[in-house]
Amino acid sequence: AQNFRDTSAKSAGWTCFGDKGGNKQGTMVTFLTDAARTGNAAFIDNCAVKRVTRTAAKGGPASSATSVATGVEAEVNGHKLRVSARRCVVVSCGSLQTPCLLQRSGFRNPHIGRHLHLHPVTGVVGKFNGKNIRTYEGAPMTTVCNEIEPGPKKDGYGCKIEVPSTHPGLITSSLPWHGGAAVKGHVLDTADAAALIVLQRDHGHGVVRDDPTNPMGMKIEYSVTEDDKESMIDGMDKCIRILAAAGANEIMTMHSEKRVHRTSDGKALDQYVDGVRASGIKTNSVGVFSAHQMGSCRMGYSPNTSVVDEDGEMWECDNLYLADASTLPTASAANPMVSTLSISHMIATRLAQRLKQEDHDAGLRTGDPTPPASAAGTGELTTYREAIQTTGADAKADANATQYVYVHDSEAAAASVSKRAARREAMASQQPPAPWLPRYLVAAAVITAIGAAFIARR
Repeated sequence: AQNFRDTSAKSAGWTCFGDKGGNKQGTMVTFLTDAARTGNAAFIDNCAVKRVTRTAAKGGPASSATSVATGVEAEVNGHKLRVSARRCVVVSCGSLQTPCLLQRSGFRNPHIGRHLHLHPVTGVVGKFNGKNIRTYEGAPMTTVCNEIEPGPKKDGYGCKIEVPSTHPGLITSSLPWHGGAAVKGHVLDTADAAALIVLQRDHGHGVVRDDPTNPMGMKIEYSVTEDDKESMIDGMDKCIRILAAAGANEIMTMHSEKRVHRTSDGKALDQYVDGVRASGIKTNSVGVFSAHQMGSCRMGYSPNTSVVDEDGEMWECDNLYLADASTLPTASAANPMVSTLSISHMIATRLAQRLKQEDHDAGLRTGDPTPPASAAGTGELTTYREAIQTTGADAKADANATQYVYVHDSEAAAASVSKRAARREAMASQQPPAPWLPRYLVAAAVITAIGAAFIARR
């Protein structure tokens, strides 16, 4: 809610279904708009990236650890598109799609797709007869409780209690099925209902794999650990007591077996809570959802434990950077939006510094769109804008049309590769140095300031 231009706007409560007016100030009306205004960015709609292309460095096989990224292959409305990167490739597909893209591209680092954190969530709903709360109106997520954030073991892996929007469709899809009449009752009572969710910082982690046979194009394996279950049950305990103290006439969890407490029954609240604890969180017995996805291509100080280095560049391929939540080394202790913005800003800043230095060393002018002399006369397109302008008619005439954007500068890339490959080889062969992670933690200390600056800017 802190991003909203107007938290009292009538559309504020409906932004979970879309934000065509831009009140939420999401990426579409901030960063992408800023990029478009520079004139140096172009956007391709309905584009599905199939794989990252790469070539060998120093004559080795392209599948080796000394390969260098050269672009991407994609499809746009059934037509083929090839983007050839002049300097580097940046992947920002999110924690589910980024590892799938890398797997389709033939990368073999065993950590790709692993260490997936999901922030498992369950909830408790209270009904306040005749109160007409309508929590689906107004800005969502305006209240959070950090009381049990330290967790049962006081290790920081606890949960937050938050207040989501409770639209009729959302609340009925979350509660267990107990017959059509019960669902109708839930819908009719939505205006008098208030939900609390338990958002767990997960110790556990799962795996996401590319799977073309799956309708979603991927397969996810994840189980909530016993430690995380214990913390989530503690959170449900607190949610029940909060709703009871607020005067709820009826309280229910998302367990498949009916777990409903009615104040009119005269049963002790503690007895109800004991029953919820006894039910626990068992597979397929209670609604559990994912709030955020993180960590499937985590950052680290060695290719033996991570996918990218502290600059966001892949250990397995030079000139290929990842800049999204997949690089987070652990599950965040809060909504990872600002953490993702911060780590992506860090990666982008370091990449920009590297490119400027290379331009300086080579005596080049930053941003010069002129392709290398070796590309002269090839007939390939030389600018991104030219490719976008010609894709329409040409692609429609030839279903197999391939458009080229820039040309890979192999000589400059080879020099850059050998320099970074030597650093990586030294890092991988020695005992891990004092982990870079403290630097990440220091960077995390400025997250609040960056977030505040972002909000103030808007």
